[in-house]
Amino acid sequence: SLLRACERGLVCAAESCCWPHALRNCARTGYYGSPPSLVRWVHQMVLWVSVVCASKVLCALVTLRATPLMAAGRILLAPLAPFPRLELVVVMLVAPLLLNIAQLWIQDNFLKLGRQQVQVDTYAP
Repeated sequence: SLLRACERGLVCAAESCCWPHALRNCARTGYYGSPPSLVRWVHQMVLWVSVVCASKVLCALVTLRATPLMAAGRILLAPLAPFPRLELVVVMLVAPLLLNIAQLWIQDNFLKLGRQQVQVDTYAP
């Protein structure tokens, strides 16, 4: 996937260049050293919080320009218009549940450290 390719590119760049330790620590997501390093975890956490904040800003910008999205929503929910309670359940429960499941699955696959990625720590924490 595109996220995996970006992650691999980041790891290759971090290992082949003289990056500062903070960037090298962020390059291998899910790996905190052996033994685990709090510094490495903090660097990865700060990077992740930055990504989440950037996504929230992007969502806010999309919301400001939401006219096409609102039209798509009206089209998708048109069959439920005679049933306002069912429409409410879909909008408030079903859609957020499905979107959160998809987000969790994507983030988990991106962040977890696979067994094939475990190797000897080559740089200091």
